Amino acid sequence: MKNTIKLSLLASVLAFSAFSAQAAQIYSKDGTTLGINGYIDTVYWSGHNNLVSDKGDQTIGYRVRFGLDGRTRLTDGIDGFARYQTQYQENGSSTEAVPTQLRDAYVGIDFGKYGTLKAGRYLDNLYKIEGITDIFERLSGFGEQFANRNSGKINYEINFKGFSAALEYQTAVDNYSFIDYKANVDRGYSLVLGYTSPDVLFGPVSIHAAYGYFDFQDTDAANLNNFKYDSKLEKYTQNADDSDNYGVSLTWGNLGSGLYLASWFEESKVSYNSDIDDYKIKSSETAVSYAFSNGITLQAGYDWKRYVDTSTTKRKGVLFLSYNPNASFRVWTDVAFDAGSSDDISDDTLYSVGARFVF
Repeated sequence: MKNTIKLSLLASVLAFSAFSAQAAQIYSKDGTTLGINGYIDTVYWSGHNNLVSDKGDQTIGYRVRFGLDGRTRLTDGIDGFARYQTQYQENGSSTEAVPTQLRDAYVGIDFGKYGTLKAGRYLDNLYKIEGITDIFERLSGFGEQFANRNSGKINYEINFKGFSAALEYQTAVDNYSFIDYKANVDRGYSLVLGYTSPDVLFGPVSIHAAYGYFDFQDTDAANLNNFKYDSKLEKYTQNADDSDNYGVSLTWGNLGSGLYLASWFEESKVSYNSDIDDYKIKSSETAVSYAFSNGITLQAGYDWKRYVDTSTTKRKGVLFLSYNPNASFRVWTDVAFDAGSSDDISDDTLYSVGARFVF
């Protein structure tokens, strides 16, 4: 009976916490804590947004994220932790069955100064390179390759006096989701090394380098079932063997406090079991942000991606303005525009206006 009362109380607290920005931690006892995370937002999209059947129409969409964070003391200096987060989103549709996406689901051990070990589903290790410019809302990120979450991962990360290292092993999983394609992965690994300096003028300087390798499963059909852009690369949808990925990144400053500068470059190469030549994608993103003390932030970005074999290049610019009256509420407007892409993939200018409640 006591357990039933406790579960009922926990359910009530969870329901209440979804409407309260002050209730991040919902349970704490004997070294064990449980908290919630997430947000609710609504976004107005201009025409040519590709979200509704008539591509020129405007629409309003929404997104809801909800997650749980748990931590417990195992012994002196060692904690166990876990995270779960899911997302509900609709744009340009009004069905009752809201599309649901699992984002994070992992369990780990925090060894304090000796690093952290975790396993499950989360962002790829190589996203540490790309994430430095992922500071806008949803009208950016055209250069990214590793911004999707995937399952079957084991990651160890450690930081010491400004130096950092993150080693990740990928177990076998079907439909591993890169940005430009999906693959049935047999195994993979990646390493990210970095250094962050003390403050230089307006903030620290941070540099990272990364390498990642993926060995694809030996099947004849559709190893890469979406390795194309606008259906122009159909010949690259079968007989993929493996993938090599390299990246470097550089930041200066602290995001959300004054001036922040960030830039990265990556190259991804896919090799084949047939006589098809290696296929390469080169990409980069650059971003600048200035956050004022009154909650206003101005940002600009430039995304570039080149599909080497076809000489197809995508170039996008992004301008962004946001206002945070407090930590729990945000309003923003942004615009994305073509900055000289190849004619066959040139996009219309798109803008949006949004508001978000964070809990």
